[in-house]
Amino acid sequence: QRKTAPFDGYLTLQYLLLYNVGRLFLDFLRGDEPIALGVLSSHQLTAALIAISSCFILFFVMKFQRRISLK
Repeated sequence: QRKTAPFDGYLTLQYLLLYNVGRLFLDFLRGDEPIALGVLSSHQLTAALIAISSCFILFFVMKFQRRISLK
C-alpha cells in the first residue's frame, strides 16, 4: 500500500530542505572565502536561510494540519 504525502507541497519542501543542507555542507568543504557574515559566503547564507525557512514551514504546516484533522 502506497503512502501519500501529508499535504500538497510536502515533497517540494523536503527537497528544498535536504538540497540546501547538502549544499551548505559541501560549500563548507569547498573552503570558499567568506563574503557575507564573516563565517558564511553568500551561497552558504542563502542555503542556510532556505533550509531554515523550509524546516519551519514543514513544522508549522504539519502542526496546523493535525489540529484540523482532530476536529
